[in-house]
Amino acid sequence: ARAAGVVVAMGLAFGLAGFYNLPLRDYSRLSIRGGGADGGVGMDYATMWSLSGRELPSVVIPGAVGFGGATYWGTMPFTDYPNAYVGMITVVLALPAFLTFGRARAFALALAAMAMAISFGKHFPLYGFLYQHLPLFNKFRIPVMILVLFQVAAALGLAWGWSAVLDQPAAKKPDRRVARLLLGAGVALLALVVVGGLGQNAWRSGYLAAVHAARPDLTPPMAEAAFRGFIGDLVRVGLLGLGAVAVAYLALTRRLGAGLASLIALVLLLGELWPVSGQVMAPVITEHVPQILDQGRNDVVEFLEKVAPVGTFRVLPIDEFQSNRFAGFGVASIGGYHAAKPRLFQDLVDVHAFENPYWMRLLNIRYVVTPQPLEIPQFHSVFSGSSIVLENPAALPRATLVSEYRVAPSARAIIDSIGMGRYDPAQMTWLEQDPHLALGPAGGGRATIARYRLNDVAIDVETPAPALLRLADLWYPDWVATVDGKPAPILRADYLLRAVPVPAGRHHVEFRFESKAVRAGLALSLASLAAVLALLAAGFLVSRRARSRPGALEAA
Repeated sequence: ARAAGVVVAMGLAFGLAGFYNLPLRDYSRLSIRGGGADGGVGMDYATMWSLSGRELPSVVIPGAVGFGGATYWGTMPFTDYPNAYVGMITVVLALPAFLTFGRARAFALALAAMAMAISFGKHFPLYGFLYQHLPLFNKFRIPVMILVLFQVAAALGLAWGWSAVLDQPAAKKPDRRVARLLLGAGVALLALVVVGGLGQNAWRSGYLAAVHAARPDLTPPMAEAAFRGFIGDLVRVGLLGLGAVAVAYLALTRRLGAGLASLIALVLLLGELWPVSGQVMAPVITEHVPQILDQGRNDVVEFLEKVAPVGTFRVLPIDEFQSNRFAGFGVASIGGYHAAKPRLFQDLVDVHAFENPYWMRLLNIRYVVTPQPLEIPQFHSVFSGSSIVLENPAALPRATLVSEYRVAPSARAIIDSIGMGRYDPAQMTWLEQDPHLALGPAGGGRATIARYRLNDVAIDVETPAPALLRLADLWYPDWVATVDGKPAPILRADYLLRAVPVPAGRHHVEFRFESKAVRAGLALSLASLAAVLALLAAGFLVSRRARSRPGALEAA
């Protein structure tokens, strides 16, 4: 019954988040997290942040492999801090927890070991096995993030260990096993402090050799600074650990009250953890910056806001390609950043398509923003201020009528063909499947954007013959289209754009984003919420009846 209750609770929890989960499930297969060759993030990309064996001492010694980009010689790309750190006091005071073993403690120990093994990523086979066989596991990256479970288990161990020290019957002598364990830990810590403080010269050469082997680019002064940081941390955590052991032993032998001992232990724990946390956070903590709506606006943004209506052009910001600043002012940029961007877009990034003049023409890149003068054939400068804006006169409109299509044998063939510029995209578009359409010459036709918003676009079309209306916006299966109010198919054109067949004459075409997963997820979330409220109400009524029955019997 309990297991069934847990299963029902899990189902309701998933259902409550259905509004988020169902669209996410659909999107993941089309993003870089699920659109790879193996159905997920590529193994190399997924394991970029893998913990290495040389970083294990940083569980208790934060500067074991340096601290920060200047001295760090671990394997993290830029998260160059002790990712697995829990502190010496946590580890030492958790030891008494395992003198009394049970299912909960065995689970915590297994959780810590499993999280640590997975965090090694490409340095240990377990991650690769889970990547290949555990459903959805290949959608995630950054193996070291699972260390949060290791830290949760360590915190549980600390609580159980401290409880083992304090929970001694008043009438009995202190547990000898706990006393011996604490004394042994104290001796080990004392030896660590002596070796680290007095014998550091004996292992300086070995440490510096390890640093040079791991990071040959690290200068000798920085390697020496890493060694000094390591020794300083080793002595510091050793002394703090000794202090915690002493407090625990005094509390165990009842020479120090439980409340006062707990307070001292907490102060020691904060004294160990706080400086490390501060060192990690210092680079990103600055003076308070007020949230100003126009923050980031400059003369270039103001020029681009006035040069043409929204939705009629894109910019290529060379120096800010991964910035979302322009989009914040309604200026469409071909760049920008998202941690799970669509796979179709990433494919063009991988082949540097946005540097290709034919792709720039097709994708409506009318302006290039550059911080310094740049010579591009046929481009000319239209603005010079904090940056220079170059205009691409060959850029096609956002909406274009084409009178011809060709079917490519593969998606890759489309990318290559457009990049070589064999056909004029103003007249022809590439498709992956043949829709068997009869198109005519669309010369003289017009496609005018009447409305351009985030989730819907309206275009007025006038064409002398049947044609394809191609919108230079990203294709996604949840977009639907209507022509004069009647449903129309959306074709994936030129690898990642949207196209709709239109007959001859004047027509009104609308694109709308309508996600079935969003609607289904909302319905599931509301139904789950209703079920949760009903269960809470039923529990309240049952408990109320149970409380009222004894009184009713006594009255009778």
